[in-house]
Amino acid sequence: MKAFVLLLGFFSVSASSHAQQKEIEQLQAKRFGPDGEVFEQQKFLVNPIQNRICQAVQQVAKKGLRSYLRQAQRSDHAA
Repeated sequence: MKAFVLLLGFFSVSASSHAQQKEIEQLQAKRFGPDGEVFEQQKFLVNPIQNRICQAVQQVAKKGLRSYLRQAQRSDHAA
């Protein structure tokens, strides 16, 4: 009888452990997954910087690289 009770206790702990593991996996996905909070926060912080870089690259492409470098060189000498 004691062995049976111990066996039932083992399965109970095992099921509880499995449920906890599942809960941990869900929490990890919520925080760190592709649609998680960390990814969203990172996107929120990085987007403005990426936009400024993209605008700068577009300006260089429109003006031509040499014109842009001359302008940058002039501003360095003026400072």
